[in-house]
This record gives sequence, C-alpha cells and structure tokens, in this order.
Amino acid sequence: MSKSKDHNTAAFAGISYRTTIGAAVAAAVGTGPGAALAQESRGIEEITVTATKRGAVSMMDLAGSIQAFDTEAIRNQGLTDMESYTKLTPSLTYFGNQTGQGKVFIRGIADAPDTFIVAQSSAVYLDEQPVTQSAAVDVRLVDIERVEVLSGPQGTLYGSSSQSGTLRLVTNKPDPTRFEAFADATVKGMSEGDNSFDISGMVNIPLAEDTFAIRLVGFTVTEGGFIDNVLGISGAEEYFGKCTAADPGNAGGCAPETNASVAKDDWNETTITGGRVAAKWFISDNWSATLGLATQSVDSDAENTYDPTVGDLQLIAFNGDTFEDDWIQYALTIEGNITDNLSFTSATAYFTRDSAYTQDTTDYASYFGQWCYYFTATYNIYCFQPAGAYYWYNNPVGYLVNDQENTSLSQEFRLAYTGEKVDWVVGAFYEDRHEEWDFDTYVTNQGGYRNSQAFDNWTRPHSEFLRPTFYVGPYYFNNYDCGVYTGPVGYYYCITDGWGVPAAPTDVWWFSADDTDWETLAIFGEATFHMTDKWSIHGWWPLVRGRAVEAILCRQPRRPTHTCDPEPGRRCDRQERLSFA
Repeated sequence: MSKSKDHNTAAFAGISYRTTIGAAVAAAVGTGPGAALAQESRGIEEITVTATKRGAVSMMDLAGSIQAFDTEAIRNQGLTDMESYTKLTPSLTYFGNQTGQGKVFIRGIADAPDTFIVAQSSAVYLDEQPVTQSAAVDVRLVDIERVEVLSGPQGTLYGSSSQSGTLRLVTNKPDPTRFEAFADATVKGMSEGDNSFDISGMVNIPLAEDTFAIRLVGFTVTEGGFIDNVLGISGAEEYFGKCTAADPGNAGGCAPETNASVAKDDWNETTITGGRVAAKWFISDNWSATLGLATQSVDSDAENTYDPTVGDLQLIAFNGDTFEDDWIQYALTIEGNITDNLSFTSATAYFTRDSAYTQDTTDYASYFGQWCYYFTATYNIYCFQPAGAYYWYNNPVGYLVNDQENTSLSQEFRLAYTGEKVDWVVGAFYEDRHEEWDFDTYVTNQGGYRNSQAFDNWTRPHSEFLRPTFYVGPYYFNNYDCGVYTGPVGYYYCITDGWGVPAAPTDVWWFSADDTDWETLAIFGEATFHMTDKWSIHGWWPLVRGRAVEAILCRQPRRPTHTCDPEPGRRCDRQERLSFA
C-alpha cells in the first residue's frame, strides 16, 4: 500500500517577499467543475489559455473541456506537483508511489498502473515540447504561468499519447518591462516522520528596456520520510520457517536472513532540486525569440509504500527502493505576427533524461524460488540456495536495477489565423526520440547467485548427463534439474538445449535491455467557422507518418546475450511500423 507524502502534516509555516502583490485569494478555474472554486473565492475572472495554439484565448470562448490553474491559483492553493493539482482537477488522476515515477490519466482512461515499458494514454507538455514518458516528468510548480488540463482525445494539435487528454505546463517568460523577484521558504512537520523543507526563488531582470530580459528560477526541496523499515526476517523464512540441523541435506545449519543492515525509521526521504534560465529578446514590435533551459533532479531513498501486515507506515525490506532522476530541456521559440490576423510560431526543443531505480526483490525472488521445490520439465533458474545444499536453503535476498536514458528532439512550425468568421491553424511537427534501458535482477546473499544451485545447473558441463536426486516426501528433488526424466527412479538425463555456453560468474539471474528509436512526422490543421455568436462548425485534419525500430535483448545464465523477448514465442527483436491517421 502507499500513502501520500503529506500524511499526518502537523504544522505549516512560510515566509515570502515579492515586489508585486496579487489577489489575496486565488483558485482553479475551468469550463468543468473546477470553475466553481473560482467563483466562490474571487468571483468570475477571465482566464486565458494557449491550448488552441492560436495565441491567448479566453476560456469563456472555448467549447472544449479545459481546466486551468494560473500563477496566483498555483501559489495560493499551495500546488507544488502533479499529485497536488490532481486533487483539484476532477478529470485528472495521478498514480504513483514516488516523485518522478508516477503516471497521469485523464477521464479515467488508463494504460497500466506500472511505469515499466508502458506508453502513456495522456500527453505531458512542458511549454511547446512533448515530454511524455512511461514515468511522467513531474515538473515542480515554481514560477509557472499556467497548468492546463485538456480532456481528450486531443489528436489534432497534440498527437501521440493524447487519447485521454493533454497536460500542459506553461512557464513564466522573461518580462523586459519591469524588475520582479520573490523568495519562498516553507517548513512542514509530521507527527510520524521527519520535517520537510521547501526553498524557492525567482528574479526577472530587464537588461534592455522593453527589448531584452532574463528570468532565473531555482528551488530545493527535502521531503521528510515517514515510512519505517523495521527489523525483520525474509518472507521465505516467515512462510516456510527456519531450517534446522535436522533438515535433510543440511550443510551445518543456516543463519536467519534479517534486514539489520538497512532497517531505519523514516527511510523514504526525497530531495528535489532544479531551476530554469530563460532569455527573451523582442526583436521588433511583432517578433520575439525566447531561449530557455530547464532542469530538475530527484534523489529518493525509498517509495512511499508500506505493508499493513507489518504495521501502520511500516514494512520489512532488505534493499532500498531508490530512485535517481535527472532531466534537462533546451528550448528555442520564435514567435511573430505576419499580419494583424496571421501569426507564426517556430518551436525547437531538445530533452534528455537519465533515471535509475532499484527495488527490493527479496519476496519476488522467494515467490519464484518456490518452484525449485517441484520438478521442472527442462531447467530451473530459481534454485537460489548454495550449490549442493538442501532446497530449504532457498531463501534469496535480492534487488533489481533499471538504468534508463531518454532523449527527444522536436521541431514544430505553425501558422494561426484569427478572423471575424473563420479561425484556422496549420502546422508541421517532427520528433526524433530515443530510449534505452538496462534491467538487472540480482540475488546477493549466501554467496550470491554465482554460488547458487541454479547457476551450477546452467554452467555444469553437458557431458555430465547423469544427475543424482534425493527423495523428500512424495517428491524427487533433482539438485541439477536440467533435463527430463528418462531413466529409473533417482536419475535424470541432462538434455542440452542447443546453447551450451557457460556463463561468466554473475549474481544477475535475469538481464534485459532495450534500444528503441521513434521518428514521427505530422502535418496537421483545424478550422472553425463562426456561423453566429453562439454557433460554430469545427473541423480538423491530421496526417501522421511514424516509424519505430525496437530491439530487446535479454540474457539468462545459461545463454549468451541475444535478441529475444521476455515472452517466449513472440517475435519482438526488431519492429518497423508505418501508420497514417
């Protein structure tokens, strides 16, 4: 189970200084249920959005379902991340146990709760660039102009992964007309956890009056832990009991596996740091160029999960569920008015993200280890006990590691026209994305997987095809379990599987890797004809050409690295796809 990181918040204190003072109370407003919040707190106020890509448009003039939070709403509602504004957005759902590891769904259209190798059903945009990934990029809401939630489908203007909708995060841009700055500090305390700290600031500096300005944003956050990793034994020992000297095949007794080396209180602390630098040049009265850099890093010690069978806000883990995430976005946007009614936008952006997470797999490995207790038709990689030891020693302690890198280069050109009777947008979009990851699953105790019976099964010479077994209860247990029964009771013949390549000593009992490239080219357009003040006709036309090349590699101890798929019989080593819509 999981709990929110603001569980049992007991105290809140903050200090702030700004050179400009806005409304004392602000709230989210939208064309959906969120609009009621604004009307109750500050009356009806016009909010403009840029979701239509036709410049700033009043939400009152839009027929679509859009909910938005402006700068003051974000500040006064205390919104900081995806989880916080999801609570105020009825159509938006957030699922996640760790900052940077979550997923967002719109209108309840979900793809999968797991973040591993799953495409999102909703798109996430940072300014003009899609940064959609299987684990959502959770941008810290510091000096954000607007958060827009567009219920889907949004296929015309936003394309891939917008089936359920699109989430847009629009940053505040440099303002050459005035100096502005603020600094915020927040301290929070919890009755069942550590204190939390949040420090952020912004400075907007005009360098040339009405022509050029820079804007600097920075923040650092420490979210105190509130989950206790208590001292305990492994799930295998809890379920099967401890082995004793009287057990058949005992090699001198076995020591209980405890988590003493990692047990601690409040172990799920998270640190978030980041900032933005932007420069905006007003080339003329009608044209401007904005160059920006945004970056954020997350360092989390463990997930916000606990085991209710152990205790409230407690669990027994043998390894930390750590998460490290670093991303950077570089963006150049050129905007201008060709005529009073016709505007042009060029948006170029490059995004790179490096992330790595670990997860405790002790109970996971124990689940697979139970299959060592029974016959296996061809092989068994789950006998984690030391080679030659009785199966009761199958008490693994382990973890997995996933290292992942994502890059994305995007370019969009767009023309937008606004007239008395007709509005239209046409454009072209190109994106080149790359993803690669390495996934390793380890067993580390009792000499590691390299010392296990399973590893011995894989690497023992194939010439040794007579293997002894021993009898326990109604079953025969084969220490080497690499063949099928073809002889008298008590013997197995080891039938080779055609690979026959011994593996180097390793504690990895499963490895997989992915290398995928996506290339997308889209030409899009939409038009609206205003028949009257209250009635209009809206149409759109997307033309999308996409190509993906994917290679998945995996390795088990019995095999060299090879192209394969985790699901036997399914061809996925290399794919090319072409689609039109």
